[in-house]
Amino acid sequence: MNFHSWAQLDMKIEIPLPNEYSRMEVLKNIHAAGIAKLGKIDHEALVKLAELRVNNL
Repeated sequence: MNFHSWAQLDMKIEIPLPNEYSRMEVLKNIHAAGIAKLGKIDHEALVKLAELRVNNL
């Protein structure tokens, strides 16, 4: 059973992709929080890679 079959929603809610600043915060606070760091993580480079990935979908 999918969500639409029982929810009877009258509207759709669009959630945009996060901007560069938001992606940086997600990487710093959520994804990289549990990683054992062997060195400094280049969050800016990861954000740029994520942007390239999103643009190529």
